[in-house]
Amino acid sequence: LGYAIIDTIIDSYFPVLESIGNHLETLEDAVVLHPEPKLLRELNRWKNRLVNLRRVIWPHREAVNSMVRGDHPVITEPVRLFLRDTHDHCTQTSEVTEMYREMVTNLMNTYLTSIANRTNEVMRVLTIVATIFIPITFLAGIYGMNFEHMPELHYRYAYPVFWTTIGAVTAGMLGYFWRKGWIGPASS
Repeated sequence: LGYAIIDTIIDSYFPVLESIGNHLETLEDAVVLHPEPKLLRELNRWKNRLVNLRRVIWPHREAVNSMVRGDHPVITEPVRLFLRDTHDHCTQTSEVTEMYREMVTNLMNTYLTSIANRTNEVMRVLTIVATIFIPITFLAGIYGMNFEHMPELHYRYAYPVFWTTIGAVTAGMLGYFWRKGWIGPASS
């Protein structure tokens, strides 16, 4: 009777672990395709649950191990054989729990890597935009200083030349970025 109760308790972990495994596969897809902050909270919650589950399973494993290895007069050899099978199940559930905990840790790392990659892409675009506007701002700053004696301000074509220079600088920088692969099809 004692063996049957212990075996039933241990075997009841398998459906729970299977359900957890299915849920983790769903989370894995979500982390790769749509990393969102709520996923990190959910992954952390699952990691805590798996740690708690491991804390529950581990003492069962040790208790069954002591019954299998110990010299108890009430445990006969046929029962000891069944207890070895139960001990194997304990070991298996413990290993699966540990594997899922590592899987959650890896998913958390994947999430953080995805967020870092997204941040790097945003920073790259912002850097390119800022780099293009720095020389334009410099040129506009020089010609917006309201000096009385700036000879080029009195030329008839100074305004179109200014905009042509800004356009050329912008086009030159965009061309340079394109050749380096920082923008365009090669950057993806």
